[in-house]
Amino acid sequence: MDDMTQYMGNPFVKQEDLVASSRREKIVAYHISEFGRPVLEFASGYQLSLNKTNVKTLIQGTSIDGSSWIGREVELIAGETKVNGQLRPSVVLRVIPEGGDSIPF
Repeated sequence: MDDMTQYMGNPFVKQEDLVASSRREKIVAYHISEFGRPVLEFASGYQLSLNKTNVKTLIQGTSIDGSSWIGREVELIAGETKVNGQLRPSVVLRVIPEGGDSIPF
């Protein structure tokens, strides 16, 4: 296999990437960024820096153990998150239950 992800530019999923349609991704790894935020790494090569809302969603849909997130599927949708009292465009994460539809939180 020739890994072409090095040619895709910025690997981070942005809200504007999801306006036309949501996206399902499989989590293959995570790490803590230099800014102290968890970053999900997906099988597609894309990444998502998690805000507090998305961390809570993952914990509620899986476990507090980040290693349990590996192998789970999530749905990424264009949405809004409250930041300092104001709604801002953001990527909203939903956990896909094993063998089922997404769980909205």
